[in-house]
Amino acid sequence: MANHDHVKLLKLSVIGWNHWRREHPDIIPDLRNADLSGAMLTGVNLRGALLQNANLHAVGLMQADLREADLTGANCSEADFIVANLTGAVMTGANFHEADFTGASGFRD
Repeated sequence: MANHDHVKLLKLSVIGWNHWRREHPDIIPDLRNADLSGAMLTGVNLRGALLQNANLHAVGLMQADLREADLTGANCSEADFIVANLTGAVMTGANFHEADFTGASGFRD
């Protein structure tokens, strides 16, 4: 289950979220099962985040840092991963139907 404080902070502001990540580099963001559908998260730092079974339907993750993130079972349908970094991300069982990976790095089909 997601950490509600993490979800709330992420939904509030990408700038605030990224600042919090810089201030707390040892905390692993827990966004498991979170509903982030439709969120605009351009440039967000989700490196190493736990996103198992999260609803990322139609999320804008352009230029996002998703290195080593765990997207196991996540619904990423229609999400935009344009120029995102997915190096080392775990994507087992995730739904990428109609997702856009233009210019993304580290994506393994």
